[in-house]
Amino acid sequence: MTQLDALRAFAAFGVMLGHFYGIQWSLLGVHLFFVLSGFLITGILLKCRDSSYTWEKGKYQLRQFYIRRSLRIFPLYYLVILVLIFVNFNILRNSSLWYLTYTSNIYFALIGRFGSSAGHFWSLAVEEQFYLLWPCLILFLPEKYLLRCISTACLLGLLYRIGGSLLGLNFLARVAVTIGCLDFLGIGALLAFYRYKNPLQFNALGYSRMYQTPPDLVVKFQPLDIIDVTLRMILRLRVVYPREIKG
Repeated sequence: MTQLDALRAFAAFGVMLGHFYGIQWSLLGVHLFFVLSGFLITGILLKCRDSSYTWEKGKYQLRQFYIRRSLRIFPLYYLVILVLIFVNFNILRNSSLWYLTYTSNIYFALIGRFGSSAGHFWSLAVEEQFYLLWPCLILFLPEKYLLRCISTACLLGLLYRIGGSLLGLNFLARVAVTIGCLDFLGIGALLAFYRYKNPLQFNALGYSRMYQTPPDLVVKFQPLDIIDVTLRMILRLRVVYPREIKG
């Protein structure tokens, strides 16, 4: 959906404001990216289910999914990491294994701080860890359990952050681990599932009531309405974070 480029722009703008100007929008920008990832990946997987009538076809779709994601993400990511290691970039000197295994978010959670200018790799680690299990659930769970699965993911993320706060976990241990991001990824997955089950109603969300467009004539989903719906869902589920964290 090319209309999602508007939402990507808002997310990137928020991250840039946080990193370069210290404005506390960077985490919201990352969460917007998570919503986008949940929406796009779940949408792709749900389309694959249409042709996955057998276990063997499901395994084929799963293998193809991982091949496509690997070819798209791994080459550039590992090129950057290996170059940084080769030039002995000090931020990776003692933690290169965490970056090579897409577990830098766990490393930051353990030490309680980003600690370097390569801290932004944590969000990539979250997404890769999410990809390990989520495709299996979406492709192989019976359809009647899909909504429960996605809803449970949303609830787990929210409850984990609340529980972590009550237990005194550090900020990154609450928000930089994958389980603490499941509600944002799950919001996107919920939108994708709704679109999959009710495409006309989903598209109808993009039209203002002032035009009174009949549902059967709706053919587009406007970008500003995607932003509006997504931001409302995120802000309702977010836990308030300390202002001093720039993430």
